[in-house]
Amino acid sequence: MRKSNLYQNLGMRRKLPNRTPCSITKVDRNGTGYYVIVDYDPKTMEPRGVHCHGPKPGGDMWAILHETLPIISRQIQASGNPLKIASTLTKSGGGFNGPERFSVLGDIINVFVKEYKEWQNQQKNLNEKDI
Repeated sequence: MRKSNLYQNLGMRRKLPNRTPCSITKVDRNGTGYYVIVDYDPKTMEPRGVHCHGPKPGGDMWAILHETLPIISRQIQASGNPLKIASTLTKSGGGFNGPERFSVLGDIINVFVKEYKEWQNQQKNLNEKDI
């Protein structure tokens, strides 16, 4: 993908307001607790972003997460199918709490994928009730 196309795709995302509903999930990894925050669209309650608190500020893991998670959130918002983010960005491919856990970043993305699947199931159930 050419650089200009990347900027065009990221520019087409729908921006969220400054404060949005969210959920917080604690992920324990190597004795450290990471708090994964999944933001929701206030109108549709669709999961639209992911953030994390927990690593010591200024450390390597803190820097990695705080540099990559905003990019991942923008990709989620611009994507037509956010569920593919796990298989695209992580080696585990979306196996939540399975034996394929490779990294903290993979665990964080898997929390988002789980929340998104739950939202999809709720939407499916609502649509079936309407029929």
